[in-house]
Parts: sequence; structure tokens; C-alpha cells
Amino acid sequence: MKKFYNDLFKTQLKVGVFTVVLLAILVVSYLWLSNRISMQSQQELRISFDDVMGLEIGDKAMFRGMEVGRIKMIEARENDILVTAKIDKDISLKEGARFYITDSSLMGGTALNIAQGTESGRIDLTKPQRGDCPGGIMGIMGKATTTIDEINKVLLTLHNE
Repeated sequence: MKKFYNDLFKTQLKVGVFTVVLLAILVVSYLWLSNRISMQSQQELRISFDDVMGLEIGDKAMFRGMEVGRIKMIEARENDILVTAKIDKDISLKEGARFYITDSSLMGGTALNIAQGTESGRIDLTKPQRGDCPGGIMGIMGKATTTIDEINKVLLTLHNE
């Protein structure tokens, strides 16, 4: 090889450095495009729910139909489930804001939806907020299952009398 390359070590070093830099650029680009890293400043929003309806880490947080963040953590506690989301800093939520989980697609995806409040004061984001009951197809099916079970109990009681 010495015959073709006078400075074989320099060439190998240049190729190695070029490869490492190219891989670093590809990894950072992937992370940025998939919203895992962001150049915007974000704020943390914590919401407690009784049922998260299949919400997962990485699912979207939507405000007025626009994606404003992602779910970063889901923690099961004794009486509820605490969902932590990172949302854009420029989203200013008013008192009375509602938080609910709905289907994001027909294929079964879920998303956290935020509805702006109507009162004049701002929400204190240092405290966990309370989320509403789940909506969407899965929420309706869950309520329907509970109702059917109750109807079956009533029919069984009537049948036994």
C-alpha cells in the first residue's frame, strides 16, 4: 500500500475524522427531525388522570389542533396517573384550561389535547393540573362496557326474582 499512498496514516486519519463527523451530523439531524431535541425553549406541564387510555411516552401534545410538544413521562401513582409533557414556552394557558386524551388517528394513536381556559388568570404550572375523562372512540367504548355490565346485572337480578 505504501506504493500508492505516500502518507497512508494521514489518509486513514482524514477518512476516520470525516466518518465520525458525518455520523455525528446524521444522529443530531435524526434527533432534531424527530423532535427528540429542540432548539426552542419548553416548559413542563404535569397533569393527573384517572385513565390515560393507552397514552405513551413520545405521543403528541396538541393545542388548538397544532402540535406544541410531546409526552415525556408517565408515572403510575396510588390514586391516579401523572403525565408529564414538555410544551412550547410561548403557550400561555389561562385558568379553566382543560386537558383530555383523545384518539389521534383511526389506527389507534392517542394524543394529549389542551383546550384554552376562558378565565383571565394564568395557570400555575408548578402544580399538577387535573385532566378530564378520556374522550374518543376508546373512551366511549370503555363507558359502554361499564354500562353493559350494569345492564347485565339488572337483568340477572330481574331474572332471579
